[in-house]
Amino acid sequence: MPISATSAHPLDHPIWSALTTRQQALAEGGPLARRYPFAIAPFAATVDTSPRSFAALSALMSQSEVAVLFTTRPRAPAD
Repeated sequence: MPISATSAHPLDHPIWSALTTRQQALAEGGPLARRYPFAIAPFAATVDTSPRSFAALSALMSQSEVAVLFTTRPRAPAD
């Protein structure tokens, strides 16, 4: 389910909330996935857990980078 201003409390998805509000000037990415520049922090988030969103996140990263995600359940990189 996509995150929206009306469906979730900001603390339910803190990284996405930060990257789409107060810290959006730091955000890299677009409507499906965002992240902090790797030199600042490894945190990233997706709008939902769809394959499209994870593909969008993957496109933001180089092979040597890692992304730290906070999800409601464990996720495997291939999910």
